[in-house]
Amino acid sequence: MNRIFISATLLLCSLQGFNQTVTPSDSTRSRVLTEVVISTSRTEKEASTEPRSVTVINAQQIAASNVKTLPELLSQIESIYIVGNGMNPGGNQSVSMRGTNTNQSAILIDGVSLNDPSSPNNSFDIGDLTLNSIERIEIVRGSNSTIYGSGAIGGSINIITKEKGEKPFEANVDFRFGTNYNVSNALVRYTDKSGVYASVGLNSISSKGFDAALDTGSVRPLEPHDLDQFQQTDFIGKIGYDKNKLKLSASMKSLQKLGDIDKGAFTNDNNYTLETHRNIYQFKGRYDLDSKISLQATYAYSTNTRTSIDDSSVVQISPAQVFDHQYYKGYFTGNNSQAEALCLYKANSLNIATGIGFNNERMNNETEFISNDPFFPYTSKLNYNDSNLHQQNIYGFVHGDYNFKAQGLSPLNLAAGLRYNLNDQYGRAISYEISPSYVQNGNTVYFSLTNGFLNPSLYQLYANDPGSSLKGNRNLKPQSSKSYEIGMKSIIDRSAYFTVAFFKIETTNPVQFVNLWNKSTPLDSLSYLDFNGNTYLNAGVQKNQGIDFSLTIKASSKLSVSMRYSYVESKLSVFKNGIDTNQVAGQHVQLYEGGGFITSEASDIRVVRRPTNMMNAILNYSPSSAMSFRMDARYVSQRYDAFYNSNLGPFGALDSKLINGYTLMDFYARYNVTSAIVLGFKVDNMLNTKYTEIMGYRTRGTTYFIDLQVRL
Repeated sequence: MNRIFISATLLLCSLQGFNQTVTPSDSTRSRVLTEVVISTSRTEKEASTEPRSVTVINAQQIAASNVKTLPELLSQIESIYIVGNGMNPGGNQSVSMRGTNTNQSAILIDGVSLNDPSSPNNSFDIGDLTLNSIERIEIVRGSNSTIYGSGAIGGSINIITKEKGEKPFEANVDFRFGTNYNVSNALVRYTDKSGVYASVGLNSISSKGFDAALDTGSVRPLEPHDLDQFQQTDFIGKIGYDKNKLKLSASMKSLQKLGDIDKGAFTNDNNYTLETHRNIYQFKGRYDLDSKISLQATYAYSTNTRTSIDDSSVVQISPAQVFDHQYYKGYFTGNNSQAEALCLYKANSLNIATGIGFNNERMNNETEFISNDPFFPYTSKLNYNDSNLHQQNIYGFVHGDYNFKAQGLSPLNLAAGLRYNLNDQYGRAISYEISPSYVQNGNTVYFSLTNGFLNPSLYQLYANDPGSSLKGNRNLKPQSSKSYEIGMKSIIDRSAYFTVAFFKIETTNPVQFVNLWNKSTPLDSLSYLDFNGNTYLNAGVQKNQGIDFSLTIKASSKLSVSMRYSYVESKLSVFKNGIDTNQVAGQHVQLYEGGGFITSEASDIRVVRRPTNMMNAILNYSPSSAMSFRMDARYVSQRYDAFYNSNLGPFGALDSKLINGYTLMDFYARYNVTSAIVLGFKVDNMLNTKYTEIMGYRTRGTTYFIDLQVRL
């Protein structure tokens, strides 16, 4: 990696020869470059000059794109891989940034963190968010915990929602009718001269679905293959006041979705459903004391409820019609309350953001399992409700950036920050950032040193199911990362925008799911009688390194081309001397991923579902102001995926298998019938490419869509 950084430095220095002065008269490319971003420092800055790898997607770009869901949009961005994006609608869709784990990226709405405290690893299903009422999306690659706390190891995705409108009344209605699923959006906004504004929106996604699990050729008579249908409805509302120095707002988002799911990879289940309810409430206020100092306060409260039911307890009709005599119900709830107070200072050469806050997570799991087998009847119940499972974080942070023009060095800038986090379970965590940059004539060269952390989830800490061998580990420590990045952003001849970043992320204390075995029995003699259960364990070091690259060329007023590429290497190594013996009491430790035992030598674990190479290419052509065409190509390289192998160790474990890469081609045509009515036609996966995202599950083939958009 040192060679990569040396080469990067030489490359960035050589690119200074492309210096071109950018004037306000530059059209499309100039407007993109002056996008405002707040997710890097909490103060408004131009994305093109920030010393971080940043992508900003504004409302106009979202409206002109060919996508209607957030996972589709994010999958077009460099170094972002959405697991499950091309599968049956309604399946879980998680985000991996720069090769990090899917729970190591911070997902936020208006700066408020989103997660699911009731899930095993606190990860968030990105499919629960829609594109309705979004002003812009700010994507920061690389550790960002100084600004946003736990989870921002791979980066952060901050979704900024719309506030007051430019017109007194605005109404938008979008419909997309497809051969596999339908999407509809409606948004109505009202803005009064007094400063009062309000908006309400509705989003719906429905799918007749297909059988998500691949057919293995053996279907039980009482469980034939079925269509895994899906329905999701979102309601959003916001009311606020924005005039002079005062801004106030109250908003809410309510999600309901119900989907048919299968039991697992290659395993159909036509009686399994998952229902999700998610509510997010947010209150925000800001007062500008003068042109330099602002005070801001935010409070947010979110609730998550997931109910899964698998009812296979039908009466046996004949000996040939086999069934499993089982009934399962899981009820998982979590809530998160957050509050923060900010003071913002902005002057010509110095910007400072300082804040204090807290967040409190709670969870409860209730499960019931009944087996009506005539020979081995069994019942198991679990309820964490009386355990008061929670964790609280109190934090304070300061972040500033300074321009050295007073010292006669106006191109030189320095951004730095520090965050102190105190958790009531494990103690303190400290995050920092040091990011110098050199900005001149439309070019930015920067270096960034940041770190991040990730708290253990409540489930990892406290899991204790009497019907299972799994026990939580209250001695878990937070995961901690250190991120290095060197990069450049440049305008070339006023018609092209180029960015490149070389990065390395090293994460210590990653949490592993492990099997524990009797320490008195040699490894080659272990049997089922030596099994002492499962738990979670801090073990190993994960390293991710690679390159982000993007290039946008506006060849003319009618033609533009953009390309985004990322190369990521991921490696996870585990060492016995790096394990806290208090967490395992000297027992034999078997990693569930890979099945290997942690011995005195290092154990390398294959990192799954992380493609090494990804590339997106987009061609836009507008022969007239009313007509436009777009062609998208997406390449994902081969990567490893996990599957259960009963031959790994005495008890079985997850093995890995290399799966093929793929290339998808999409086409979109758009026609403005009037200034208020737009028609569109889209073909996804137009070559009907057969590919795999997760082993054992199908992906969508060629899908056709017709769009209707009405703007008032």
